[in-house]
Amino acid sequence: MKNYQLILLAMLAGLFAGLVFPEIKVITQPVGLIFINLLKTLIAPLIFTSLTTGMCSLGSIQHFGNLGIKTFFYFAITTLISATVGLASMSFLTLSPNLQIGSSLTGPEIEPRSFSEIIMALFPNNFVDTFTGSNYLPLIFICIFFGLGLLKTSPKSKNIQDLLESLNDLLMVLVEWVIALSPLAIFALIATLVSNTGLEMLLPLLKYIALIASALAFYAGIILPIILWFFKRQPALSLFKHLSTALLIAFSTASSAATLPVALKTVQEKAKVSKETSSFVFPLGITINMDGTALYQAAAVSFLALIYGISLSPLSLVLIVFTTLLASIAAAAIPSAGLITLTMILSVAGVPLEGIALIIGVDRILDMLRTTVNIWGNSIACVVLDR
Repeated sequence: MKNYQLILLAMLAGLFAGLVFPEIKVITQPVGLIFINLLKTLIAPLIFTSLTTGMCSLGSIQHFGNLGIKTFFYFAITTLISATVGLASMSFLTLSPNLQIGSSLTGPEIEPRSFSEIIMALFPNNFVDTFTGSNYLPLIFICIFFGLGLLKTSPKSKNIQDLLESLNDLLMVLVEWVIALSPLAIFALIATLVSNTGLEMLLPLLKYIALIASALAFYAGIILPIILWFFKRQPALSLFKHLSTALLIAFSTASSAATLPVALKTVQEKAKVSKETSSFVFPLGITINMDGTALYQAAAVSFLALIYGISLSPLSLVLIVFTTLLASIAAAAIPSAGLITLTMILSVAGVPLEGIALIIGVDRILDMLRTTVNIWGNSIACVVLDR
């Protein structure tokens, strides 16, 4: 069985065990927390290596050029729009007033910070401290700062870039080992949760799936076609027909990288996008422009905040959208990207990481949908940015 199939089976087994043997939480609670702690251990080094190497992969500041500037502005705007749609989709979710997560899974109280405190927190006074705390915003700033420095000093800094890539490869192996434990961990976390809450969680989870699927459909079927028509006066339906094969591959494999050869050939030959533009925009896009993933992660954070009864202030929402944008840059370099980068966004929002257990069981279905939106969004980006 594949890992996602094992996770789904473990989730069902956890539901059964939590309902029939509620006392099992004495055993399952520490197992689930060990898994969460292993993830927490890997977050900071993964953010540093993946985000910094992602910056280095841009080439050089000098050779960035006009197309690069336009591409990144476009990617940033569409990612911010998709994340905002994801957050807005959860506003339609209503929860039972009796639904409360047991204290065994709740995290520490997060005190709200003022805008000035958040800005000051972006500029750490100690490099090492950025790796030891639970606030990853200063670490993200360090990654951008460090990555720009490496771009400026390239190719002299090639050895440092190679070292970071090697460290990133090493961390990927460690992540794979931790992910291999996920079926057991998900069983433990779900069993603990259900023993505390019963079946109260099932209806919100079904609503969560339906709302994210609807939000992805709205973004892919309404927002992106409007962008295409605004810039190129071109209907999206004809492009969709050309890309039908590539989109089906994206849906079935849930892999943007696996879909790249087919999608790239299609936009060049059938959408008549120049090779210069498509060869730059599409490979870069599957690395840092993942609109579907950004939408999903913003929605997931909002959903879990509702479940835990955490009120997200307007400033918190802005931070979530900003962090989602940065997380999408790092996501493609990480196996099981949604799980790892989601932990970073949850940490920034002050939402307990244990909530991942609620949504990981249905992640495969949503992964197929959001990957399809990622490819569709990058295809439209190629057309819009082509001269």
